[in-house]
Amino acid sequence: MSLFGSNLAEVESRLYENLKRTKAVFPEETQRIEWGLALMRDITQITKEASKDYPKKPNLYANHNLFARNRQLLLNAYICLSFSSYGTQFVILRTVLENANLMRLFNKNPQYAFEWLPINLQKRFTKETQLKYGKAGKHDETFDPFPVTNLLYDVMGKAQVKKDINKFYGQLCNYTHPNFVGWQELVGKKEKVKLF
Repeated sequence: MSLFGSNLAEVESRLYENLKRTKAVFPEETQRIEWGLALMRDITQITKEASKDYPKKPNLYANHNLFARNRQLLLNAYICLSFSSYGTQFVILRTVLENANLMRLFNKNPQYAFEWLPINLQKRFTKETQLKYGKAGKHDETFDPFPVTNLLYDVMGKAQVKKDINKFYGQLCNYTHPNFVGWQELVGKKEKVKLF
């Protein structure tokens, strides 16, 4: 039995051919991504050892969860890249960037990490930690990408980093939102499109 059922063996065959072609055209890139994914799996094991500090450090708990999420998202982005689903890959990478910036923010300010967690998870922390970070009474907080970037890179010396991240984020958004720019980049390069 094939991955897509006996009637869809042809689809499976095409996906496999795309995978082989992608690896042939981008051998170094695919090897680096595979190496990075293996490294992320190893890091996940290391972070499990740090779980002893969870009751005192909400940023460690939040970031462990975000890191595990990013590992899975990057694996899915790699699969999309391998099977020539480039637009979908960029949609996934946008979420990865948002998570990475959020992890940076949580390391910079553990208060935000505590407020991001649901109330039932906040109650699992030690009383000392709850008193330290729970004074605002906030839970289930959401953090929009641009304010997070502003909080992280508001220092004058980091203005270029902030500008570059916002530009890259904007490019990833072109594939997420149904606008002409993302569509044109994916389809327009393959053939000249006549609109009228």
